[in-house]
Amino acid sequence: MFISTIAIVAALAAAISATPIASAPNPNLSYIYRRSIEKNLPYYFPSSFSKHLSLQSPGASLTGSSSLAPEDQTLTEFLADKFGLGKSEFKISNNFTDASGTNHLYGTQITEKGVPISNHQFSVHIDSNGKIVSYSSSFGTDQHLEKRSLNMAQPIAKVSLEDAIKTAVDAVGVPYFKESGSSMEYVHLPGGNIAFAYKFGLRDDPVTKWFTVWVNAETGELVNVVDYSTKFSYNVIQVPNTSPDQGFSIAKDPEFAGSSPNGWTDGSRTSGNNANVADENNGQQGVGQGGIFNTNFDAQSDPRTPENSQTSTVNLFYICNLMHDITYQYGFTEKNGNFQDDNFNKGGQGGDAVKVNALSTSGTNNANFLTPPDGSNGIMNMFRFTSTDPGRDGGLENPIPLHEYMHGVSSRLTGGSATAQCLQTTESGGMGEGWSDWIALAIIAKQGDKDVDPVAVGTFVTNSQKGIRSHPYSTDTGVNPLKNSDLARRNEVHDIGEVWTTMLWEVYWNLVNKNGFSANLFDAKQKAGNIMAIQLVMGGLMLQPCNPTFIDARDAIIQADQQFYQGANRCEIIKGFSKRGLGPNAQSGSDDFSVPADCGGTGQNTPPPSTGGTDQTGGTSKTGGTGKTGGKGKTGGTGKTGGKGKTGGTSKTGGKGKTGGTSRTGGTGKTGGRGKTGGRGKTGGRGKTGGRGKTGRKGKTTKRTTRTRRTTTTTTGGSLPAFPNLGEDQIFSDLPRAHIRD
Repeated sequence: MFISTIAIVAALAAAISATPIASAPNPNLSYIYRRSIEKNLPYYFPSSFSKHLSLQSPGASLTGSSSLAPEDQTLTEFLADKFGLGKSEFKISNNFTDASGTNHLYGTQITEKGVPISNHQFSVHIDSNGKIVSYSSSFGTDQHLEKRSLNMAQPIAKVSLEDAIKTAVDAVGVPYFKESGSSMEYVHLPGGNIAFAYKFGLRDDPVTKWFTVWVNAETGELVNVVDYSTKFSYNVIQVPNTSPDQGFSIAKDPEFAGSSPNGWTDGSRTSGNNANVADENNGQQGVGQGGIFNTNFDAQSDPRTPENSQTSTVNLFYICNLMHDITYQYGFTEKNGNFQDDNFNKGGQGGDAVKVNALSTSGTNNANFLTPPDGSNGIMNMFRFTSTDPGRDGGLENPIPLHEYMHGVSSRLTGGSATAQCLQTTESGGMGEGWSDWIALAIIAKQGDKDVDPVAVGTFVTNSQKGIRSHPYSTDTGVNPLKNSDLARRNEVHDIGEVWTTMLWEVYWNLVNKNGFSANLFDAKQKAGNIMAIQLVMGGLMLQPCNPTFIDARDAIIQADQQFYQGANRCEIIKGFSKRGLGPNAQSGSDDFSVPADCGGTGQNTPPPSTGGTDQTGGTSKTGGTGKTGGKGKTGGTGKTGGKGKTGGTSKTGGKGKTGGTSRTGGTGKTGGRGKTGGRGKTGGRGKTGGRGKTGRKGKTTKRTTRTRRTTTTTTGGSLPAFPNLGEDQIFSDLPRAHIRD
């Protein structure tokens, strides 16, 4: 090894443990518990700090030389002297080396007596030359380096474990998971107190909910809850070979030996080293005969018939194994916490193949993935969708399980696989949804696709071409105007995820347009743009801090490019993020569109022009291009809407295509609600435009009204439509989901 692992981690622990504890963040911002908010369950994680040294001073090191000195004591003394902490106040949870030669180490701060502080996580990343390229901490910043005493409770339990379990079970509503065992840990609470607490698990059976909880051993209060589930509330794009609408075909020997040396199964059941899939209604696994897993799907029958159940289990088994084999190539290996029963003595914890419950009875109109730490099974629950007759099976729309599996990947790669609690804040949880959307787009992408092509999400299971996202994914800002500042108005993880996916999609296409496309996703060493994009996203997950922000994750991707490709794609990455307002000077809630001069930019914060002309508004009707709205009025281009028709109150339609207030017609040509284009020139379902104003051939005008708890607007260019409150405009009712427009 280039430098002693112990010495490096000790030095890093010294560097970050001495910094002061961050104050409790505003509960209205990103550091709040994001998934059990309905029960008001407590969750606190100090905001993470990260530093990417090579991005700030390429080629430099902490010692000022081209690489760190090989002597362990030199490095340890350097960092210990700077940050002032003993060498024993850390614990390594896991470490591994990726394909670029970068060594990733993850750990937890511990007391002098060896008791972990559960939400004090750190990481350090060292390149193949022994140089620290980045490090992160969830319990300090580089702005305050003075030593500070922590307000720590005495390690004394005044409450029994039995009473603590009862408190947690009553509060969460999930049974005690005895097999998880219990331990004593410290927990950093808002305000700076460090509580001594019981730690144990809660889990139901069959598994639909899984938590780790901490109960204050002195007061008996439930003080921290980590939820391992990741809710799915989106339906996926309709592109070739993603749903039964495109038919079924035989995949011959799809296993990739480098990822699955013993194959996926013995050929008899949908059970193997990477995944085990069964219909939860009857426990029946998919059956193979003569090495062939045959299916006979009947779209006119209920998804739960024996034939359709067989189809579901076989398809889910295929998708989960495919994701296992693909992500393995980009660094999600045994040592890095992947999902396998047998790890073949390659490191990490085995015994954790993904358990998939097809057609789960624990819910409808949804799916979820539960990601406990390495060594415990990932759980995927796929539900039946009921908005059609007969209902439809989410397991048969491939990007749904692709999305769900990626939750397991992103949760274990961020902060190390031993914790699985590093995507818990609202902002990082939103990015979790974004990575999952993005990987589905990247895996389903085909040769010949174009960057501006609008890709609607959510078509088969809802039988709707509109999908369930606020905008289709596209690099055309006239089709998808989402940008960094829109996060100020988005506080639900799936809405936040749309913004992150849109940014990553820009980066993806910059790389593809520069470096080309390869249909072979199993060779991560290729220099095709889509392959590099997947590697950079996966590498960024490994490098980013626990509970990252958008800026943290952006910087981690740039750092990953330095590690894997020596910075060859830096400008393409920066331009992609800058186009969506996450430029070099971006801050939370505000846009920076600037591109530095060395990347061909001017450094000015100038929004990119809207290209317009391809936005979709309702069904398959497109606005722009051939879309017409009454008479000779065109929607798109110059944004004109025929004649002098007025729309509600002072909102005008015509002239320059304005539609009152901030509501516009033109640019993207979107007209809220169920806006229709063509026909008799009506705009929106009942002819609504940003309220109840009717737009039609005669330019009828009605008074604009405001509906309680809901605002409908039309948008153009970079404007973002107002979103309804949670619970509004949803096809699904039993779990929080992305908003679905009427």
